[in-house]
Amino acid sequence: MGHVRVPIKLANPDRMEDLHEVDQALVDTGATWTVVPGDLARGMGLRVVGETRLPTATGPQVLSQSYAFFE
Repeated sequence: MGHVRVPIKLANPDRMEDLHEVDQALVDTGATWTVVPGDLARGMGLRVVGETRLPTATGPQVLSQSYAFFE
């Protein structure tokens, strides 16, 4: 099966009127978390509510956790 991409809209829950559109969001049906690029999260002003450490192929990474509205 190939990659599945869909258009989505994202918003900071504190500023629902400020929607960000992504034309080609990659769908991962086996993912535990939804991940967005850090630049997008910072640009949306998402509030960091926690951090999690994850193992990756290049070594452990620390990722910020936030809440966002997805449509």
